[in-house]
Amino acid sequence: VKSINYLDLHNMIKKVILKLESIGFFLITVITDNNSINRKAMSQFLDRPKLQYVYPHHCDFSRPLFY
Repeated sequence: VKSINYLDLHNMIKKVILKLESIGFFLITVITDNNSINRKAMSQFLDRPKLQYVYPHHCDFSRPLFY
């Protein structure tokens, strides 16, 4: 965590989600510890970043993505 910023982590999470979904996985949640970088990275899934426990799913906006 010391060597990655929240935007790079957000992009990495997004790429992993897209790859998992493309090979048939149905992703419903992202689980992390409560580190501030992780929280800020997840908040980037919103147009106006805000910490919450459910976000729009990047692959299908009608599905929730839980954190």
